[in-house]
Amino acid sequence: MKRQPFALFALLLIVSRLALAQDAAAPVDTTAVVHEAGEASLAWLHLIDEGSVEASWEAASAPFRNAVSVDAWKQAVQQARGPFEPFGERQLVSSTYSTEIPQVPGEWVILDYSTKTAASDVIERVSLLREDDGVWRCGGYYVRPVQ
Repeated sequence: MKRQPFALFALLLIVSRLALAQDAAAPVDTTAVVHEAGEASLAWLHLIDEGSVEASWEAASAPFRNAVSVDAWKQAVQQARGPFEPFGERQLVSSTYSTEIPQVPGEWVILDYSTKTAASDVIERVSLLREDDGVWRCGGYYVRPVQ
């Protein structure tokens, strides 16, 4: 009789491992993932739009914060966005889901927005990393004028 609880535990362990293996192999719903990451990117961009650059750094991913100091981030934002301020309406023009980003493994969504600014239209690229807590956070940001 003492072996029966152990056998039940072993069976539950096997079933749970099989369920985890099936979940890991399940295809990714990229539409849902891009939507979720897109909401996170717009909230993050809003911080910068309202001038809360330090808060945008704090809300960025760990690899982002480890790569650039808050002061360097403030300077980079001013250099990249200063000539175009203020930023206005954004339109998503492309999105890419990937797990193949070199040097920073994980799930990534790269979003390109066509954004109207005071000076001209620009493309804003926001790269988001899903961190271990499941939250999408900025891992990279780039602004370039539309050619």
